[in-house]
Amino acid sequence: MKIQLLFFTFIFFGAPCKAQGNLEFNQALHLEITCCTASTFTVPVGKVWKIEGSMAYNNNSPTRITAINGNPMEAYLTGYTYLNYGILPIPLPYWLPMNTQVSFNTGSGVGQKGYVSIIEFNVIP
Repeated sequence: MKIQLLFFTFIFFGAPCKAQGNLEFNQALHLEITCCTASTFTVPVGKVWKIEGSMAYNNNSPTRITAINGNPMEAYLTGYTYLNYGILPIPLPYWLPMNTQVSFNTGSGVGQKGYVSIIEFNVIP
């Protein structure tokens, strides 16, 4: 009886609920990040980004997020931890909704490059 009541409650209250939308794979992005100035990207309208990983020129200055929507931060995209400054890696994957502006940086010397691997999805209403 309890199971039937629970099932009825779920169907009655849960079934009419709608999610924000379904996700459909659009493309894989391989963003190149150049050292010493922030590389800024904006998630297009109708899309979401899933940051999967990154590569850096060297382990001493890994690829990192330096701002989201203009708010400064330091978040490493690799397993690198810089405890002296309280900088820790963010858990991946990391999701960014549409219209989010994200800035990346990498390296510590001119000419050094890093890369960010992102999967872009279409939001289907």
